[in-house]
Amino acid sequence: MAGQRRQRVGADGQGDIEAGQAKLAEAVDDGEKEIAAARHLLAEKAKATARAARDAARLAQGTSLIKAISYYQRSVKLDPSYGQVWDDYARAAVDVGKLEEAKAAFQQAALKARDSNNPRLRYWATLGLGDVAMKQGHLPSAQRLYESAVAIAEPIAKADAGNAGWQRDLSVSHNKIGDVLVARGNLPAAL
Repeated sequence: MAGQRRQRVGADGQGDIEAGQAKLAEAVDDGEKEIAAARHLLAEKAKATARAARDAARLAQGTSLIKAISYYQRSVKLDPSYGQVWDDYARAAVDVGKLEEAKAAFQQAALKARDSNNPRLRYWATLGLGDVAMKQGHLPSAQRLYESAVAIAEPIAKADAGNAGWQRDLSVSHNKIGDVLVARGNLPAAL
């Protein structure tokens, strides 16, 4: 019987089939465990490499913002969950005039900050978005973003009046609102 497969069966007609199914089920289970372990190792390696890229970016900022941006891009590609690197990347992009790239990175920083309940990062990312809007000449948007930053900082600064960092942050956002009002010609409100 060429081309036909023969199947050996036990006395009850199922012996070899059940044994084969059990071996295949074990192979699937083992394979899934190995894949999970490999994914875990790969994720850990990606995070470690992303940290190295962040460090390289910070070092490069002193000599080449373009090189720093390249390292920041590599870092966020390897570990997009780390919010602070998005903010650092955005600030470097602003410094070289890549405003759309900076805007996208600030938006990611704000999302990551919200997801991780990090009000300080959310505050600075919001200010960064305001800075981008200001540089692009979108003064009403810049003002709204700066006011949003005040809304983030003000309750925290009031709740912790002795925290000089939040007091300073609040003053920075008020100062930026004043800058927008000056640019819009509303000097009394800016004062």
